[in-house]
Amino acid sequence: MVGFTGAVGAMAAALAVVWLFSMFTLNQDMGKAKNKPKFSEMLSKSRAINFLSAARLFLFGARDVWFVVALPVFMASQFGWNHWSVGGFMALWVIGYGIVQSVAPYFTGKKAGKVPDGNTAFLWAIGLAALPA
Repeated sequence: MVGFTGAVGAMAAALAVVWLFSMFTLNQDMGKAKNKPKFSEMLSKSRAINFLSAARLFLFGARDVWFVVALPVFMASQFGWNHWSVGGFMALWVIGYGIVQSVAPYFTGKKAGKVPDGNTAFLWAIGLAALPA
């Protein structure tokens, strides 16, 4: 209704109101740490857990770059899709992905109280790898 510039201006004004409200109502020491932990204290004692955490950090970072930058640019340049088509496809993908995640416990047996083990994961990995192959 107000266009892009108007929407950005309205968001900036709303954020300014929230910022001013917080300046007068929040305590000055809120959000400040009582003690500053060393970086080494934030890491786990287990080397394997630290490697797993680093791998997850880079995995999710790469996934986010792919979905936020590379995939929309690819769809627009290779398929000739406009912004609405790219955005609509990405929205439907996220919704579908959420549905798959919500029904996954029914397929793995976890919803029935059976905890999947390594063999279950291996069988699912083989079956899912066969699809793109």
